[in-house]
Amino acid sequence: MSHLNILQSKICKIIEKVPRIARATWDLKPSVVKEIYLVVLEKILMYGSEIWYADKVKLNNKLLQRQRSPLLSITKEYNTTSTDSLNILIGCPPLYLKVRTHVMTSQHIQLIKNSHEIGGLQSFDFEMAREPWEVV
Repeated sequence: MSHLNILQSKICKIIEKVPRIARATWDLKPSVVKEIYLVVLEKILMYGSEIWYADKVKLNNKLLQRQRSPLLSITKEYNTTSTDSLNILIGCPPLYLKVRTHVMTSQHIQLIKNSHEIGGLQSFDFEMAREPWEVV
C-alpha cells in the first residue's frame, strides 16, 4: 500500500501533462491517450506487483482510485461518472484484475521454473545442459 502512496505524486504529474498534449491544437485522439495510459501509467502502477500485491479489498480500492483520474482524462466524462462505467467505456478492465492476473501468472511461471521434473526435462535450463556444438 505504501508503494501506491509513493506513486501518487508521480502519477499526478503525468496525468497533469496528458491534457496539455491532448488539447484541440495537438488533436490527439482518445485512442492515443489510451495507449499512453496503457503503456506508461499501468506499467508504473504494476511495477513490482509480485511483491507488494495482496488480494485485499482496501488495496483493490486504492488501485481503482489511482486508475480513475487517467480514465477521466481519456474519456473526458464528468467527475460523477462511476469508475466501472469508465472502465466499460474505454474497454479496459479494472486495474486490480490486471494486477491479480499478472501476479498469478508470474507465480505460476516461478513455480514451473522451480519445479524439478517437467515432462521428462529437468527445468528450463535444459538448453544449457548441452554445448551448442553438440546439438548437431
